[in-house]
Amino acid sequence: MSEREDFFPPTRKPSTTGTLVYLMFGLLVWAAHLTIVYGGHTLLCALGFPPEAASWLVIAATAGAMLVVVCFLTWRKPWARMTSLPPDRTIDLIARLIAILSLVDILWAGAAIAFVTSCSQGR
Repeated sequence: MSEREDFFPPTRKPSTTGTLVYLMFGLLVWAAHLTIVYGGHTLLCALGFPPEAASWLVIAATAGAMLVVVCFLTWRKPWARMTSLPPDRTIDLIARLIAILSLVDILWAGAAIAFVTSCSQGR
C-alpha cells in the first residue's frame, strides 16, 4: 500500500443497478405483492380451493409486503451500504418517499379483500 492509500482508502464505485434498486425498492416490493395477490388468488380459485384460502393468501401477502417495506424504511443505511451508495440526502429522501407511497399502494391492493368476495365471477 502506498502512503496515499493509508490516508485515503479506496472506496467502491457506486453501482448504477444498486442505486436503481435502492430507489425503487418500494415499487419492486409492490409489484411482487400485486403478482402474488392477483396471480395466487386466481390460481387458488381456479384449482378449486375454498375462498377462505384465497382470502388468507391476500392477507398474508399484504402483511409480508408491508413488513418488508417497513424494515427497509427503518434500516436504510445497511441497504445503502450494500449497494455502495454515497451518502446523499436526495437519493435517501426519494427512496423513503417512494417506499412510503408503496406502503399506501400495498395496503390499498390488500384492502380489496374486505370489499370483494373471494373467487367471485368477474374478478
